[in-house]
Amino acid sequence: MDKKLQELINNKRVAIVGPAEYVCKELDENHGKLIDSYDIVIRLSDMFFVPNELEKFYGSKYDIISSSFW
Repeated sequence: MDKKLQELINNKRVAIVGPAEYVCKELDENHGKLIDSYDIVIRLSDMFFVPNELEKFYGSKYDIISSSFW
């Protein structure tokens, strides 16, 4: 699995997005577009589903989900 992950992200711009409340309080409304512009977006925990009203802060793209799904 490590080799497949390395092949996927090698020489790519990677964004790792987790559930941080400060994002929609401290960053501007273009932050989501910045996240979505990365080649690979890795979402942590339950960040693979982002409500429409928060997409401007967190983006909506994802390529990899990393979660324990508690």
